[in-house]
Amino acid sequence: MNKKFAAKLYWIVPGVILVLGILLLFYENFSDVTEHPADDWSRALTIGETDLNQLPPVKVTENGDFVFTRFEGGKLASTTLGKDFTVKDQQTYNIPVNKWTQIYQQEDTIIYFDFTNIYDQDRNMIVPDVEKFYPLETTTLYVKDHVLYQLSPETKTSEKVMDIDLDKLDIIPQENEDGVNLLTYTSDPTGVNITLQEYANGSMKIVYQSRIKVDPGKVVNDISFAL
Repeated sequence: MNKKFAAKLYWIVPGVILVLGILLLFYENFSDVTEHPADDWSRALTIGETDLNQLPPVKVTENGDFVFTRFEGGKLASTTLGKDFTVKDQQTYNIPVNKWTQIYQQEDTIIYFDFTNIYDQDRNMIVPDVEKFYPLETTTLYVKDHVLYQLSPETKTSEKVMDIDLDKLDIIPQENEDGVNLLTYTSDPTGVNITLQEYANGSMKIVYQSRIKVDPGKVVNDISFAL
């Protein structure tokens, strides 16, 4: 009997050790996972809630603050965080918004487009019957009656940029320190004609022109550029 028990110990002892090792490993991992993070450890910070299933636009101010804009409860909400991610300011603007509304925001200046008219933050109409609206970093563009205009957010005045027919020509605007860059293009079954222009100080200058060939059976769905 003792011999049989001793023989079984060769299997029982390693098994017990293995089970104890697994339990110890599980306990250590569970302790690590449930342990509270240190005070200087990064963690999730709730900024707000949004009604749309998309990331909110984020802007960085001149002093390094972060401005988060979102649609919350049918209104435009804005939260400003400092460099240390502490909340410095929260604003709610009582303007009608939905997932189609386009917003330009720079500090306390708000300009929005409801796919028909352009308004300011006080819901005053600035420009009616607009075809297209382009909110940029420090300015805005819009198309009306086949003309592209620049709308100054400060003075709410418009300046003609160029004639354009959106049924025949597509446009992609970008803004940098030198001014506003406009990539216009037209496509046909064999290729795409592109023109890059720079608008600064009230004048337009052609920067680059080219034609992109497209192989038979292929179609260009979209174009983007970066400077």
